[in-house]
Amino acid sequence: MVMSRDGLIPKALSKVHPKHNTPYVATVITGVTAAIIAGFLPLDIITNFLSIGTLLSFSVVSLAVVVLRYKMPNMERKFKCPGVPFTPIITIICCIILLTTLKPITWIAFLGWLLVGILVYIFYGSKHSSLEKEEQQIK
Repeated sequence: MVMSRDGLIPKALSKVHPKHNTPYVATVITGVTAAIIAGFLPLDIITNFLSIGTLLSFSVVSLAVVVLRYKMPNMERKFKCPGVPFTPIITIICCIILLTTLKPITWIAFLGWLLVGILVYIFYGSKHSSLEKEEQQIK
């Protein structure tokens, strides 16, 4: 929903339901896609894809905690992370260890989806980004 609101993917995906105040278009598309994937792929493939996505995301968030703590020390924190920088560094190391246990086909599929995401950004997101438009107006 936020990526749609920022113009990185089509605006229709950020439509909010008038009664429930939820992003119903994005939710329906995500649900249908998940159901199709669950119907055609074996469970071990699905769990490997979920694992690689979760571990990489958690690693990036942990890295961001450390970087933001030093680059923007006075920034308001919505949550506390104990033991910075040790806890996030240990988290990243553990995630990397777990990532090394995943099958090569999982990495190949992940890189394929990553390429698709990059292409969507290059051909759609960079032209429709509201942040890009704001920067151009400032200049």
